[in-house]
Amino acid sequence: MSLINRDRINEIRQANDIPVRELANIGISRNRYYRYLNEENDLPAEGFISLMSHLLLTGAEINSELVNGHDTVEGLMGELLAANQAQDAETIKEVSRRSYQLF
Repeated sequence: MSLINRDRINEIRQANDIPVRELANIGISRNRYYRYLNEENDLPAEGFISLMSHLLLTGAEINSELVNGHDTVEGLMGELLAANQAQDAETIKEVSRRSYQLF
Protein backbone atom coordinates (compact mmCIF):
# COMPACT_ATOMS: atom_id res chain seq x y z
CA MET A 1 0.00 0.00 0.00
CA SER A 2 1.27 3.42 -0.89
CA LEU A 3 1.41 6.30 1.56
CA ILE A 4 -0.26 8.46 -1.11
CA ASN A 5 -3.79 7.71 -2.31
CA ARG A 6 -3.04 7.51 -6.01
CA ASP A 7 -6.69 7.02 -6.98
CA ARG A 8 -7.45 10.37 -5.35
CA ILE A 9 -4.73 12.02 -7.46
CA ASN A 10 -6.48 10.77 -10.57
CA GLU A 11 -9.87 11.95 -9.27
CA ILE A 12 -8.45 15.43 -8.66
CA ARG A 13 -6.88 15.47 -12.14
CA GLN A 14 -10.20 14.53 -13.69
CA ALA A 15 -12.16 17.03 -11.57
CA ASN A 16 -9.80 19.77 -12.76
CA ASP A 17 -10.33 18.60 -16.35
CA ILE A 18 -6.61 18.03 -16.95
CA PRO A 19 -5.95 15.50 -19.71
CA VAL A 20 -3.18 12.97 -19.08
CA ARG A 21 -1.42 14.05 -22.26
CA GLU A 22 -0.97 17.51 -20.69
CA LEU A 23 1.24 15.96 -18.00
CA ALA A 24 3.94 15.48 -20.65
CA ASN A 25 4.47 19.25 -20.36
CA ILE A 26 5.80 18.69 -16.84
CA GLY A 27 7.86 15.63 -17.78
CA ILE A 28 5.45 12.81 -16.91
CA SER A 29 4.57 10.59 -19.85
CA ARG A 30 1.18 8.93 -20.14
CA ASN A 31 2.73 5.50 -19.53
CA ARG A 32 4.67 6.67 -16.51
CA TYR A 33 1.56 8.31 -15.02
CA TYR A 34 -0.53 5.15 -15.37
CA ARG A 35 2.30 2.97 -14.02
CA TYR A 36 2.44 5.32 -11.03
CA LEU A 37 -1.32 5.08 -10.49
CA ASN A 38 -1.13 1.28 -10.69
CA GLU A 39 1.72 1.29 -8.14
CA GLU A 40 4.09 -0.27 -10.66
CA ASN A 41 6.61 2.52 -10.06
CA ASP A 42 7.09 5.76 -8.14
CA LEU A 43 7.68 9.25 -9.37
CA PRO A 44 10.93 10.97 -8.50
CA ALA A 45 10.47 13.75 -5.94
CA GLU A 46 10.66 16.49 -8.57
CA GLY A 47 8.05 14.69 -10.69
CA PHE A 48 5.69 14.34 -7.72
CA ILE A 49 6.17 17.99 -6.78
CA SER A 50 5.54 19.04 -10.39
CA LEU A 51 2.39 16.93 -10.52
CA MET A 52 1.07 18.39 -7.25
CA SER A 53 1.85 21.90 -8.47
CA HIS A 54 0.11 21.21 -11.79
CA LEU A 55 -2.95 19.99 -9.88
CA LEU A 56 -2.75 23.22 -7.83
CA LEU A 57 -2.53 21.36 -4.52
CA THR A 58 -0.97 22.95 -1.44
CA GLY A 59 0.99 21.01 1.15
CA ALA A 60 -2.00 21.07 3.51
CA GLU A 61 -4.27 19.74 0.75
CA ILE A 62 -1.81 16.98 -0.06
CA ASN A 63 -1.77 15.97 3.59
CA SER A 64 -5.56 16.09 3.98
CA GLU A 65 -6.57 14.81 0.54
CA LEU A 66 -3.92 12.31 -0.47
CA VAL A 67 -2.21 10.76 2.53
CA ASN A 68 -3.71 7.42 3.50
CA GLY A 69 -4.77 7.97 7.11
CA HIS A 70 -3.75 4.50 8.21
CA ASP A 71 -0.21 5.12 7.00
CA THR A 72 0.47 8.17 9.13
CA VAL A 73 2.08 8.02 12.55
CA GLU A 74 -1.26 8.96 14.11
CA GLY A 75 -3.15 6.35 12.11
CA LEU A 76 -0.69 3.59 12.92
CA MET A 77 -0.67 4.50 16.61
CA GLY A 78 -4.48 4.40 16.67
CA GLU A 79 -4.50 0.98 15.03
CA LEU A 80 -1.83 -0.28 17.38
CA LEU A 81 -3.72 1.00 20.43
CA ALA A 82 -6.96 -0.64 19.29
CA ALA A 83 -5.17 -3.93 18.55
CA ASN A 84 -3.46 -3.82 21.93
CA GLN A 85 -6.75 -3.22 23.73
CA ALA A 86 -8.30 -6.13 21.82
CA GLN A 87 -5.19 -8.20 22.54
CA ASP A 88 -4.98 -8.99 18.82
CA ALA A 89 -1.41 -10.20 18.35
CA GLU A 90 -1.71 -10.68 14.56
CA THR A 91 -2.85 -7.10 14.01
CA ILE A 92 -0.11 -5.81 16.29
CA LYS A 93 2.46 -7.70 14.16
CA GLU A 94 0.93 -6.44 10.90
CA VAL A 95 0.85 -2.81 12.06
CA SER A 96 4.42 -3.11 13.33
CA ARG A 97 5.56 -4.48 9.95
CA ARG A 98 3.78 -1.68 8.07
CA SER A 99 5.24 1.00 10.34
CA TYR A 100 8.75 -0.42 9.87
CA GLN A 101 8.32 -0.39 6.06
CA LEU A 102 6.93 3.14 6.03
CA PHE A 103 9.30 4.78 8.45
